[in-house]
Amino acid sequence: MIAPIDPKSEKKPADPEPTPTLPVPAPDQPRIMDPSLEVPEGIEPTTPGMAAMEVLEKFLAAKTLAERLPMMETQTPEAELANSCLAGPLPTTSLSYGKAKACTVMLRWNADDNPAMPYLEALTIKALDWNP
Repeated sequence: MIAPIDPKSEKKPADPEPTPTLPVPAPDQPRIMDPSLEVPEGIEPTTPGMAAMEVLEKFLAAKTLAERLPMMETQTPEAELANSCLAGPLPTTSLSYGKAKACTVMLRWNADDNPAMPYLEALTIKALDWNP
């Protein structure tokens, strides 16, 4: 027969002593950017958003296709652009940055430039109203 064990008389195992650790020096951190860079004189720092806004304002204010072409990246032939609304002044009362305007736009998925990353491309503004 097995005698019952009294939990009060049972010896508890001793806590193990902590294992000593060796000091590890901090790793050398690479310097990614020098925070003390100074902007050259005559150049004002600008955010990409502000630079894009300036280009958009110039594009919308342009009166001719010749003024707009340097701001455009397109595969559309220049002759076709010359027959589009980009050839002359844009109507300032109906198109303005930051103001909503219902319009009919032709879109397509462009998988030609980079098949791994297709994007939605606006081909043309068909009308400055929306009539489905």
